[in-house]
Formats: sequence, structure tokens, C-alpha cells
Amino acid sequence: MFRSTKEVTSIIGSTNLTQGGLMSNFEVNTIFNETNPIYYTQLQAIYNSVKFTDSLFVPDDEYLQNYSEVFKAFERNEEKAKEDKGIRKKIKAMTEKEIILPGTVPSIRSMIISFLMGNYSGTPHSIALPILMAA
Repeated sequence: MFRSTKEVTSIIGSTNLTQGGLMSNFEVNTIFNETNPIYYTQLQAIYNSVKFTDSLFVPDDEYLQNYSEVFKAFERNEEKAKEDKGIRKKIKAMTEKEIILPGTVPSIRSMIISFLMGNYSGTPHSIALPILMAA
């Protein structure tokens, strides 16, 4: 997402630097150029909700196996996969596991809070961005 004085630009897509993303997958992207930022504001809110989430987790082998099986089932036949009791059971197991898996990847929000709590006594009213960036 980019902002200038005259317009904003948002780029959304599935392109990534994995082997599949570079070699075999069909990746799709959309570019929004707006002078009256309707989508930009909504996209920024979505981005921030993901960026500052505290629900990051590290999947274990069982989670990855279930994810792979669910993905392959949906890739073969989405409608059939939605009705498949075994696939629904795997999705439920994955959802339950997301709650208990260790969150070893700290979110940006938790890192900022940790930094503030470790470097300031009391509650700071404002922190200069360079101080946060230097942390």
C-alpha cells in the first residue's frame, strides 16, 4: 500500500517467493489506484488486523498433514470436500489445534508492548517512531 499527495495505490495478490509461486502456481494480483481512497482504507484496516494479531502460532506436523489433506480435497472438488465428514473433522481438529499450538512467533503488537514495558517506567504518552525502529 502506497500513499502520495494525489492518490493511493494498493496491491493485493497471492504472488509469493515459494517454488510454487515462482514456477507452477497461477498467481493473481490486483492493483487499486484511487484518488478517493475507498478500498485503501478498508485494506489498511484488514492489513493492520493481521499485522497486529496476537494469534500467530507454529503449526506442528499433524496440523500440516491435516492442512495438506484438506487443501488437496478442496483442490479436487470443492463442493464434495465441503460435504465430506472426514474433511470437516480435519478442519475442526485444525481449528481446535490453533488455540493450543505454541505462539513462538511474536506479533509486532506484542513486540512493541514488550519494548515499551522494558524501556519505560509508567505509561508513556507517546514514543517517537525512531525509538521503536531502533529497538
